[in-house]
Amino acid sequence: MVKSGIVRDYGMGFWGPNAHDGLWHISLINQLSKFDFTHPTFPPHPLINYHYGFDLLASIIVNLTRIPAITLYFQILPPVFSLLTGILIIKLLNLLKGTKTAVMWALFFVYFGGSFGYIVNLIKGQGWGGESAFWSNQSISFLINPPLALSIIMILTGLISLFRFLERPSRLNFTVSAMAFGLLIMVKVYAGTIMLSSLTVVGLFLLWRNHDWKILKLLALSALISMFVFIPSNRKSTRLIKLDPLWFPHTMMESKDRVGWERYANARSAYMESKYLTKLLPAELIAVAIFIIGNLGTRSIGLISIFKSFRIYRSANNPRHTLILLLIVASVVSLIPTLLFIQVGTPWNMIQFFYYFQFLVGLFAALELSNLNIQKAGKLLISVFVILLTLPSTFGSLPSYLPDRPPSAIPTWELEALSFLKSQPDGIILTYPYDKSKFAEHVEPRPLFAYESTAYVSALSQHQTFLEDEVNLSISNYQLQERRQEIERVFRTTENPQVKEFLARNNIRYLYLVNNQNFSFSPPLVGLTEIYSKPGKVSIYRNVNI
Repeated sequence: MVKSGIVRDYGMGFWGPNAHDGLWHISLINQLSKFDFTHPTFPPHPLINYHYGFDLLASIIVNLTRIPAITLYFQILPPVFSLLTGILIIKLLNLLKGTKTAVMWALFFVYFGGSFGYIVNLIKGQGWGGESAFWSNQSISFLINPPLALSIIMILTGLISLFRFLERPSRLNFTVSAMAFGLLIMVKVYAGTIMLSSLTVVGLFLLWRNHDWKILKLLALSALISMFVFIPSNRKSTRLIKLDPLWFPHTMMESKDRVGWERYANARSAYMESKYLTKLLPAELIAVAIFIIGNLGTRSIGLISIFKSFRIYRSANNPRHTLILLLIVASVVSLIPTLLFIQVGTPWNMIQFFYYFQFLVGLFAALELSNLNIQKAGKLLISVFVILLTLPSTFGSLPSYLPDRPPSAIPTWELEALSFLKSQPDGIILTYPYDKSKFAEHVEPRPLFAYESTAYVSALSQHQTFLEDEVNLSISNYQLQERRQEIERVFRTTENPQVKEFLARNNIRYLYLVNNQNFSFSPPLVGLTEIYSKPGKVSIYRNVNI
């Protein structure tokens, strides 16, 4: 994370997913720091169907400290979040009466937990790696997603405060826990859904079993907070979810860039067509088992602990039992949506529920490994075995994060143009629609205008763009195709009055072009005057009519 967003001789480089995800968050942070909740890359539409709690928090920090959003996002918050996660893991495991061994295993799985994807890669002759061969990203990629890292911090804070409240009721711990669980949905909707659902199940169980209202009271306040912050900007978010049972296990088994077990895929297809249920059901169970165990890797040990703990703590008659029961229920709840639903437009986005399943099962794996009742030599042998089986997929992912040259960058000459644009009065920028055919024309580090549809112009100029980052717009269910087609027509047309009307109607103040991107209309006749130019590289026009 800390390597991204720093200017070097080739420009500003971005590693891993930061060229897309990082710049989207920076664009949004800059927009929210103006107390403006319109979409930064799709004005004048409001920001909807998106959990922007992290970005709002970061925008507050930007306003209070004047630290640039790009520095805060890449260089400051990731180390802070990583450290906080470790500290809170230690506190939680101590509350669960975990030994020092349990704490160490929990930290190991949180930071280094990996899948068995490297086995798939080795079978295919592709070397080590295979982090997401079973679909889910692993621990090495968790904390480089600051909203995900913040959601884990909030879950841990809520659990610790809940334990203290149950142990010795106090208004402070009750409020902190309710705030953590209640605001969670605006940081990661997946995490908020998991914890509110889990509180519901455990609360109703304790009311039935022990006539205890404490968890339900906490749920009531948490749910009220969640509805207050979530519903106004996410009224249509349920339309983003579609029932498609076992989509992830099926595509995992069928896709060549995942497990790609062709014989299984053909057999399942035949069983489906012939409705041969006695063979179809075992085939489906095998796919689900491979999906779960393949992604969990050595953390699968935690499944044993979950089954044991559920039997022991189902009465939940003290704070420790209640907390473990809540963790068990949260583990189950985080698994179910991944197996039943997909997200409209971007089906794979639903895998984010599974991230929390991996995290929670990792905690149970730590407890199970620490409770091994065998001789010291046996424990040492098992420890070495678990570590050796865990690390390959993690170390296999490092080459994508640690090379000297990043896969993408903003060239120095373009940084200068964006810095100039940043100094201009606020206004909406029209950029050329992303053309994926340009990707092959450049070598690494590829300039962002050719790399992917991102929010980099908005992020670096700190202005809104009329259409940028089509990936996030699709995920949030914005109807962007009509706008893109209109923009394409504007760049092709020679009808100057039509272009002038388009600019005025959409309140577009700037036109930003790079790499010889061109148009057919006459700039002076539509009210555009060139205010910055580097021939063949970048041109910026200002609309004199706005």
